[in-house]
Amino acid sequence: PLPPSELKPTTELDLAALGTGAGGGEEAEASRRAMAILRETEGASAFERGALVKTIRNDFWHQFARALDRGDLSPCSLPPPGGAGMRLFGRAYSSSCGVVLARKKLHLPQDVWCWPAGFFAKTEFSTGRKKSESLDSSSSSFFVADELRRNAVPLEKLERMAIRKEYVHFGETRASTEVAPYNEVLAPVTREAVVAVFARTTRPDHLLLAMAARDLLAVASDTALPLLVLDAGGGAD
Repeated sequence: PLPPSELKPTTELDLAALGTGAGGGEEAEASRRAMAILRETEGASAFERGALVKTIRNDFWHQFARALDRGDLSPCSLPPPGGAGMRLFGRAYSSSCGVVLARKKLHLPQDVWCWPAGFFAKTEFSTGRKKSESLDSSSSSFFVADELRRNAVPLEKLERMAIRKEYVHFGETRASTEVAPYNEVLAPVTREAVVAVFARTTRPDHLLLAMAARDLLAVASDTALPLLVLDAGGGAD
């Protein structure tokens, strides 16, 4: 029998000590590409560079996979360069993992709906479609609540605010010295745009869930998705 282990589900693993970042191969190259996308801030428009990230509730991955197939509108966040400096949506214990999406592959419309950090748009309650009309989001059936319309900002401004870790507080814009709240972009998510799956901590249970989520998304794809750890304070590893 194996000797007893002191490892617990809540133990934070030292990935550097385990040598997980070493080596090459297809997955290592995919990981480097995903991290490069997370760091992009120059060279193209805000629509053609950088990433969005989305946390997924632990019991919602199968529904999210179907949403990717349909190209559903889904709330995401535009992180600071490298993915560090933003507190992502949801609690890490209940939304332990998520995906990194390349903005270029999302084909975001020029009038994409965006809200700054600190506003907490909660689009699942404040946007939608009128039941009796077309499901085409470009038609007049899609509605956004008046308060959200008044507080929306262009994607380019949201990116600048994310770089400076700025957030709104009772109508004032402030800059965080450490970690800012999440912002929100209502984006049409697709499988093509997913470039990585991430865990929010190095706990074994969170890493195992991220591995399972990666395998779920890989079923309908021949592309190897890398596994990252996206920490609000430390960035991506």
